[in-house]
Formats: sequence, C-alpha cells, structure tokens
Amino acid sequence: MLEAARKHTEGSTEAARGALQTAMRRYTMPEVELEPRVFYRITDNWLELGLRFLSPAHGARALKDAMSRDILAAFDTAGIGIASATYDIVGFPPIRIAEAPKPGRASDASSESAGNRKVSRAVARCARR
Repeated sequence: MLEAARKHTEGSTEAARGALQTAMRRYTMPEVELEPRVFYRITDNWLELGLRFLSPAHGARALKDAMSRDILAAFDTAGIGIASATYDIVGFPPIRIAEAPKPGRASDASSESAGNRKVSRAVARCARR
C-alpha cells in the first residue's frame, strides 16, 4: 500500500515539503509528517487498513483509482483476498398460502375460526364487486 501511495504522490509530497519548510521558517510550528502512512484498526471481525497520503486539490479521484488498482494487483500477486461481511438484514418467516372459500359455498365451521370466517366473507364480498 505504501509503495503505491509513494509512487502516485511523489510530486504532491515534494511540493508540500517545500511549502512546509517555508511556513516553518516564517511561523513557529512543528514539523509534520508528509510521507504516506498506513494505519491499522482492529474491528469486530477483521483488520481495517487506512492509507493516509497527500493529494493535489484536483485529481484526487483519479489518484485514488490508480493507487487502488496498484494495491489490488499487489494483493492478487501476494495471494491476499479481499473479504467482506454478509448480513441477513430481513429474514422471511414461512409463508402459508390458502385459497379463500368460494362465495355461496358452505364452510366447515368446525375447522374455521370466527376470525377466518369474517375474512372469508369480506373476500367474497370484494370478489362479487
């Protein structure tokens, strides 16, 4: 990752280094790190790698694209795969599909609850309309 970042940000880093030296001569300020750096973060199920680097004000998207392509190629060469978590956001309960009794047909009162009979009658009324 660092190799890709250094390769693609060399010009930005050198320009920033000159500007920083000028600012440090003019103002009282500490020296800051300008080289690209990888930060590690341990999450609940993997290791997250964050890459910090300098980029010009315009062209950051193309810079990130070029670095990402180089990083993925290097991971592939090294046999390192990219993993992601999969989440089951919504699980469906079992679905039971039943046909409503036809209008005018006597229903079996012993197997049908009063609530089901009301729904069946409402469905029958809608079907007649």
